[in-house]
Amino acid sequence: MAENTAQNPRVSVVMITYNHERFIAQAIESAVNQQTDFPYEIVIGEDCSTDGTARIVRDYQARYPTLIRALLRTRNLGAHQNFMDTLRNARGEYIALLEGDDYWTDPRKLQKQVEFLDRHPECSTCFHPALVKCEDVQYPQPTIGSDAKDFSTLEDILEVNFVPTLSIMFRARLVATFPDWYHEMPMGDWPLLILLAQHGKLGCIREVMGTYRAHSGGIWSSRRLTQRMLDDVRLYAAVNLHLAGAYEPIIRQGVWRRCCQLADTSVREWSAHRSLSAIFAALRETIKALDRAPARTFLPPRWKACLVGRTYACLTFVAYELRDLPTVRHCLPRAIAYDLSLLSNRGVWSIGMEAFLGSRVSNRLRHITRRVRVACHARGIVSPR
Repeated sequence: MAENTAQNPRVSVVMITYNHERFIAQAIESAVNQQTDFPYEIVIGEDCSTDGTARIVRDYQARYPTLIRALLRTRNLGAHQNFMDTLRNARGEYIALLEGDDYWTDPRKLQKQVEFLDRHPECSTCFHPALVKCEDVQYPQPTIGSDAKDFSTLEDILEVNFVPTLSIMFRARLVATFPDWYHEMPMGDWPLLILLAQHGKLGCIREVMGTYRAHSGGIWSSRRLTQRMLDDVRLYAAVNLHLAGAYEPIIRQGVWRRCCQLADTSVREWSAHRSLSAIFAALRETIKALDRAPARTFLPPRWKACLVGRTYACLTFVAYELRDLPTVRHCLPRAIAYDLSLLSNRGVWSIGMEAFLGSRVSNRLRHITRRVRVACHARGIVSPR
């Protein structure tokens, strides 16, 4: 750790924390133990936690008074306002982000990122991959950011957020004023990266130098998947207006992907309840929410028709699993009407025969079909599938 008595630190580590009693000590230790040849500071925004987080932060500030500046709130500000106020108190040329439930694993992380940004003035930001540590929730992949390009652009970050928050270092004061819509978003890292990408590329250092902790108390990992998809659509709507429609083709594709995931995820989440009425209610609310969002203008009619067809197909398969054949008879024709390619799916034909012809007739037809195939095979004839 470098001697940190300078009034003008090269790097400010901006750390926000709320109810991270189990994790905050590891996060602070990983920042305190950085080995640099320049002064840096750690600015901690403690958002009036209801557990022992504030006590731990105070203890560390007392141990490292020239390194740590703790902003101990007397009332809860919320994640966005806490972050913005902590950022305003940062004095460094570069800003490194670290939330109180994550931690760094490389003691030279700050040194490497500063050297990278010094070498690449065309970059506004740099980042690195991170491991994922699952505490009490599941996460779809073991690492984040490992597939990123060496240098990413605004177009790339608009498609999907591939940057771990704990890995971000950016040039301070690039964003002079944060737009109003930024404060209305439920997430802070992705819109921040979009704003930063307007000022330069996002450079990737291909070394894992930190760990993202997925747990039920996390702001993002605790949100339901359907809500995350809707949050993404809200962000796309705001960003499209912010960028004056200059990137609308990319944004349209992003909205379309989220809508498809929304339909699939709604069915997957609610089918666990074994209640079709709950599934229908959830999907109706989802479609209503999309209709209310400004992003509805990004969905051409044919895309929306495709989305409705996909939803009906999902409901058909769920209803069949629940042996609700009247619902299958209701949904299957509508799914096919929206998506004729379903007619090439043998599973769809099998479900349809049972739903419309009954089990005895459909089983008899399957038996006849198998006998025809066996006979064709014995005579060297290729039977139709």
